[in-house]
Amino acid sequence: MAASAGTLIAVGASGRTYTFDVYVPDATGTFLTWNQSGLAASTSPTHFTTQEAMTIVDMSIAAAPTAE
Repeated sequence: MAASAGTLIAVGASGRTYTFDVYVPDATGTFLTWNQSGLAASTSPTHFTTQEAMTIVDMSIAAAPTAE
């Protein structure tokens, strides 16, 4: 599988909707990376702190990831 991209959508406690771009690497033993302000890449953070309590409502990834 080649690296692919995805999108995570969450709704905050305030009702605001948040969208995060996800980079899904093509190697095992690696992590998904995230970016809220643009396209996620292999150099994006592997974790982040949310601005408020959130509920994930959707996550779309083009292919099945091999990353953990």
